[in-house]
Amino acid sequence: MYTKEEIRKEFATAKEKDLSGKTETFVNRAAMMKKHMEEERDMPELYESMEDRNGKPFNFAGLYETYSSDNPKEYVFLKYYGMTYRELWMKKDPKAFSGSTEDMIENVSVEVPNVPKDDLSNIVEEMSEV
Repeated sequence: MYTKEEIRKEFATAKEKDLSGKTETFVNRAAMMKKHMEEERDMPELYESMEDRNGKPFNFAGLYETYSSDNPKEYVFLKYYGMTYRELWMKKDPKAFSGSTEDMIENVSVEVPNVPKDDLSNIVEEMSEV
């Protein structure tokens, strides 16, 4: 029989593997959910003590569906709110997205470092004047 702690440890390991590459993936977390979804179907007695905070059985099928999507975060927002995370954020805080893209770019302040000129920068500068 599985415990919540065992599932949490297994999930942490899967997440660590998913984060170990250059970009985050969800392959290991999806595989873990699929494994438990299939085991729960075949051997439900292993999961008798598994309940979420609301006293409901863990929904491994739903978690598998979420983690096997292209973008789990967006999948959850679309499924439960009917809109993307950005759309929901825009709805809650319209000021954050007011104005055009050009206005937003214009309003970004960037400090340009003072870099001493060298031979290469002089050559590039001369080439751009031609």
